[in-house]
Amino acid sequence: MYFINENTGWIVHYDGRVFRTTNAGQNWTLSQNIPLNRSVGFFNSKNGLIGTLDSARPLYRTTNNGANWIQITNIADPKPKGICGISIINENEAVACGRYFNDARAFKTTDKGISWINIFNDTSKARTLIDTYFWNADTGLIVGGYNT
Repeated sequence: MYFINENTGWIVHYDGRVFRTTNAGQNWTLSQNIPLNRSVGFFNSKNGLIGTLDSARPLYRTTNNGANWIQITNIADPKPKGICGISIINENEAVACGRYFNDARAFKTTDKGISWINIFNDTSKARTLIDTYFWNADTGLIVGGYNT
């Protein structure tokens, strides 16, 4: 779940459903289905991201309030096999990480999710990454573990 203010927010469900509210959760509108949803974050009311556990399609982007989602393919190698956590830092930057079993990768975008660079893929330090939270562009946490 991700809210950009007290009224507007999105919920993603693992079965693929994506919902949006503009009245603090009193009503929800169903968007298109994106299989294996795991995380969601928005830069503003129009631009957002969805991370999935689909190894072929781990990351999606919207530019129209979540009405439509487009697969992101401009991700640096080694590509993720899933995105478990997304942290929106500001209007342009975000960090995404995953996966929770044997694919410890973290990526950063500085252009609202259009392109991504790899910022962590050291399996000697972590083999699983679950979630992330960044306070600003330089300070944050990525949570995971070493054992599968």
